[in-house]
Amino acid sequence: MRLAAEGWRPFGARELGAIDRPTLMIIATGDRLFPEHARISEDLGASEKTMISFIGPDHVMVYDRRMAARMAHFATASIGYHLQGREDYRELFPKDFVSMFAYLAWEGPPEE
Repeated sequence: MRLAAEGWRPFGARELGAIDRPTLMIIATGDRLFPEHARISEDLGASEKTMISFIGPDHVMVYDRRMAARMAHFATASIGYHLQGREDYRELFPKDFVSMFAYLAWEGPPEE
């Protein structure tokens, strides 16, 4: 799981393409420190990759308790589903769930 993802510059498309594990990226659309989120997401080799964007906040949204709690929700859901095999957690971070909140945007593989 990546928060405020930076890494395209030091790794590039080839190295990111080698990542084959399910990946969740959480970003802030107002983050001017690491604007290469889309490039990282596009170049990841993982077939299961999800990027959840918090619309508006900047790089330091992690210091806002409400934002931190929302990020923890997605981290718990993704880790529970992918690493612990909790099938019931899958419904806590797909596009349909994220689209219920005006401050979030979802990008990921097509829903099954």
